[in-house]
Amino acid sequence: MAELRMNFANSEFKDIHGSVGSYNNITVHAASLPIDILESLNPVKRGHYHNVPPCMDGTRKLVMEEFDQWLKDDEAPNVLWISGHPGVGKSTIASSLESRLTKEHRRKRSSFFFKREEVNLTNPAAVWRTVAYYLAQGGGKFADNLVQVLKESTIDPGNADIALHFQFLIKETLVKSYDADSPSKTIPVIIIDALDECYSEGSQWWTFLETLTQWKQLPTKFKLIVTSRDEDFISLKLRPISQRISLVSGGEVDPEANGDIRRFFEKRFKEVLRCSSLPEWLGDCVLDKLTTQAAGLFIWAETVVKFVRKDLYESQLELVLRGDIGKGNHVAELYEKIINFSFPEPSDDVRNIFKFVVSTIVLAKAPLRIGDVARILEKKRSEVDLILGGLSSVISGRSTDQDLRIGHLSFTQFICDSKRGSNQDLKWFVIDRSTGSQEFAMVCFRLMKDGLRFNICDLQSSHLLNDEVVDLSQRIKENISSTLFYSCRFWAAHLLDTTIESDGHGHETLMKEVEDFLYARALFWLEVMSLKKEVAEANIALLTASMRIGEELAKFAQDFSRFVVNFDIPISTSTPHIYVSALPFAPLESLVAKRYRSRFPGTLNIISGGDQKWPPMINIFRGHTNWVLSVNFSPDGKLVASGSADKTIRIWDVKTGDVVGVPFEGHADSVYSIAFSPDGQRLASGSRDNTICIWNIDNGQAIADPFKGHTDTVFSVAFSPDGKWVASGSGDNTVRVWDAGASIGAVAHILKGHTNWVFSVTFSPDGKHVASGSADDTIRIWNAGTGEQVASPFEGHDDSVYCLSFSPNSKQVVSGSSDKTICIWDAVTGEKVAGPFKGHTNWVNSVAFSPDGKWVVSGSDDNGIRIWNAGTGEVVTFEGHSKSVEAVAFSPDGKHIASGCGDHTIRIWDSGTSQAVAGPFENQAKPVSPLALSLDGDRVASGSHNVTIRFWDTETGQVGSPFESPTDVVVFIAPRPSLRSQQEVSGTHIALRMLDSTTDQVVATTFAGQVGLVKFDKDRRGWTVCSDLRGELSDHGHLFWVPESCREALCGIETLAVFNKHTTRLDLSQFVHGRDWKRCYDPQAKVLVHPFYSDSSANNVSSQSPQCFPLANTPSPSCLLESNSEADGSVGQLRVSDRPPPADQSDPSYSHHFQNLAFVLVILIAGCCFLAISSRK
Repeated sequence: MAELRMNFANSEFKDIHGSVGSYNNITVHAASLPIDILESLNPVKRGHYHNVPPCMDGTRKLVMEEFDQWLKDDEAPNVLWISGHPGVGKSTIASSLESRLTKEHRRKRSSFFFKREEVNLTNPAAVWRTVAYYLAQGGGKFADNLVQVLKESTIDPGNADIALHFQFLIKETLVKSYDADSPSKTIPVIIIDALDECYSEGSQWWTFLETLTQWKQLPTKFKLIVTSRDEDFISLKLRPISQRISLVSGGEVDPEANGDIRRFFEKRFKEVLRCSSLPEWLGDCVLDKLTTQAAGLFIWAETVVKFVRKDLYESQLELVLRGDIGKGNHVAELYEKIINFSFPEPSDDVRNIFKFVVSTIVLAKAPLRIGDVARILEKKRSEVDLILGGLSSVISGRSTDQDLRIGHLSFTQFICDSKRGSNQDLKWFVIDRSTGSQEFAMVCFRLMKDGLRFNICDLQSSHLLNDEVVDLSQRIKENISSTLFYSCRFWAAHLLDTTIESDGHGHETLMKEVEDFLYARALFWLEVMSLKKEVAEANIALLTASMRIGEELAKFAQDFSRFVVNFDIPISTSTPHIYVSALPFAPLESLVAKRYRSRFPGTLNIISGGDQKWPPMINIFRGHTNWVLSVNFSPDGKLVASGSADKTIRIWDVKTGDVVGVPFEGHADSVYSIAFSPDGQRLASGSRDNTICIWNIDNGQAIADPFKGHTDTVFSVAFSPDGKWVASGSGDNTVRVWDAGASIGAVAHILKGHTNWVFSVTFSPDGKHVASGSADDTIRIWNAGTGEQVASPFEGHDDSVYCLSFSPNSKQVVSGSSDKTICIWDAVTGEKVAGPFKGHTNWVNSVAFSPDGKWVVSGSDDNGIRIWNAGTGEVVTFEGHSKSVEAVAFSPDGKHIASGCGDHTIRIWDSGTSQAVAGPFENQAKPVSPLALSLDGDRVASGSHNVTIRFWDTETGQVGSPFESPTDVVVFIAPRPSLRSQQEVSGTHIALRMLDSTTDQVVATTFAGQVGLVKFDKDRRGWTVCSDLRGELSDHGHLFWVPESCREALCGIETLAVFNKHTTRLDLSQFVHGRDWKRCYDPQAKVLVHPFYSDSSANNVSSQSPQCFPLANTPSPSCLLESNSEADGSVGQLRVSDRPPPADQSDPSYSHHFQNLAFVLVILIAGCCFLAISSRK
């Protein structure tokens, strides 16, 4: 609202829309080839999943004819839905339509085939980026426009934002690429197969389903084909928008389907006859009976052909033909017959091996190979092959280089059907999902215990990113087996599938394995996830596991998740920096640091300025393309709604950060305010288009026409506690109360009295009153039932009242104003109860009471969020947004705070943790460049481009007299009143200055060559980059990564901000890196001390034989982070010197050294005198 206020001050209201937001996670260079850019979409490659055969020639003629007619009809619905029971051949039809589009219709197409048994193919977030990728492969306008979208970084393909993917990668790119006059045959067709196989309870499924319904908004020339089972939740969405082809089976099967299956049997048995000894006695009678038994299910027919082609064909065929026709689930009956025939009277050993093998294949989260199964089960290959041989008609892939695949999902459902377990004849082969998942999880932990180790791929230098290691793929192949990687990826998923009672023995054993893994091997596991580019999945695994383990282990898993999220950059890009960068900077009180830091003594030591606890921010939601102007929690705290200047409303899952559903679109201008109804089912929004809309949360559709009546921007909306009324405040100086119930949209009251814009309205929790805040600097309270003003206007603010909130007991109102203060008022008398609370340095945009009424949160144009004690005004501050904070809200349980900002983001904060800061101190005429802090932290020196140096007191902010220097300088300050000299380099700053830090006098000056420079910059996102360190490092060596909180704790952009307690100071005395980085780890936690320049040959220390040094006798290099003169202040420098710690002058050794120095000086002076006398002679 910053621009809004500027316009308001100028008495005109201009367009406040900022530039479209962008994400910087994709780096696109001008010289990049389009294929490089397209690969950033990270699609599911076709070879991984597209193995569905098409229909046999001559079958499904009616389906193909109906498809052809629909494709040519531009008046027909642009969605074709093909539905039917499992096994009727939906996927083969989809595969045939792909081929038909290419060969018969010469149309471009792109597809996605879901598969329940493969994790990558059940992820709805992968669909639209994969579809877009393959649409672009043929080049043309679509490819050009898609590349442009990616170049502009309009979206982040790595972010699982399905709605954004659909909007920018598909919807907008298609419309931009093909206009209304484009011939239909030039427009591509999209195919989505087996939609039901990606179903889950999570928000992503519903969001994806909503994007399918959004297809109807595209011109009818844009065609979409969807196949699925006829599930109610799918039918509810697709039936109203689609043309449907229903594939019947069972007793309703039509003659054409029966004819197709008969032709299928004829062709397939002829193929079998050509390569086997099967007699040619399969006459019409046999084929007719098999066709009837199939009842329209191609999967039954396919399975029979595979089963009968085996050696015992006569008895097998006889077994099939004996089946009852049309009774019960004949597919399940067929599976039962196959198992009983292949394993007659199985021994206990065979039964056990059967369960182990089948359970492993059925419950696997990704396809395994026969060798993988043998290693997982610790069985002989022949034992596994015995079971797979008997199940070859339902499980394929027995070759060494083939994935094992179940022929159809119906077999998985059959073998895991718990109802069959009650039948003693069937019980032996039925798989219990929970028990099997527990056993699978135990196997994963066993494999990780055996396979994980420190530096698993023997990486040689910490200076290289993963992508810079030339032979990394070979190292991964040799050290990370397929089964170890599987275990690392899916241990948590199998853990989630268990339903073991907490008091059971199995649960206790499993929890011991989880504890051992988290407390002993979690960092080694993270190595694998880093090397295999699965760090995002690591975070999901930790959060998933936390739902199935005890409280203490769950706390550790959640803490480790924050470790992964906060240090995503170094962990993802360079595996050694899990230890070199991430672990040292982990907050001291984090569970990860407490558990692991002592095991890695050869790393950085943060002397001061490091975090004690995790930053309060929990999550950032990205997706809006303009300012976020309003945020609100749902009543149950699970969702956050946001309204934006991009004219949309978005709903977010608080836990995952995923967008729930598609953006709500309907307003013609910026959305300034949103409010949930008390039941959480509706959302009210107010807009600059002068209207109020009421939305259905589930589908994002408007419940009624927009409420019209206001003649200016609607700045605020609020639901009454009973959900029957909506209040709105507007730039037309009025408050309106609307019927949100039976007579929806009717105006109940128009409340007049304010003499300027009404920026905020809110109902009291008891529903009796409405409060309003205005640009006339007053607050008014109204009777919600009658519309009458209850008391005189509350006066006390010196400027506009932008925001209001009632206390939970309805007795108090808190207000925030452009006078930068917060006040708390008695809601009845108007008396000021507390405040004004001062601290913000700019307009207060939003306020809210905590659910217990003890705290008030505020957001401001100063980019900060503050929490105030409602009684005392005591304040703590949250930092993190880069632009003004437009909206804040407490979660219903008071544990979290949501904030919306002009940087287009929504952030979630932990309300229980925060960090207070001091400063900034301002008094420089030009941007501050170099900056240095004294070792005792009492004083700081700053250099500037106005060629002055200033000394500051870090406690008081008082500044000493500036003194001038002929050039830009870099200064190091020693504790007063001693003298120190420091040789340092900063671009053109190449000076050695000796200063008296008490008198500010330059004692001596000289110049020296470059001795080493370490810097970090915005392009490298926090990496310190080594350059010419004793000639041993390359120009691009990565020394260590610095968290943003430590980079920003030292200086502002054009103001000096030094925080005494939070200045980042690093002890490098034990820091090993480069080729010696492996020595940072000591399983026995011995203190490893190694000189900073670990790559120097002068060290003469073998990395094969770690050497320990007494700490007292080791040089103690330290460093300070400093700013340089970059205009945006984002580039900093890190000074490094082999400097011993300040000497204790009471130490005899100190006096001894001083005496030695004095003696040398006396000798030198005597020598000079002698030479002078001699020369005179």
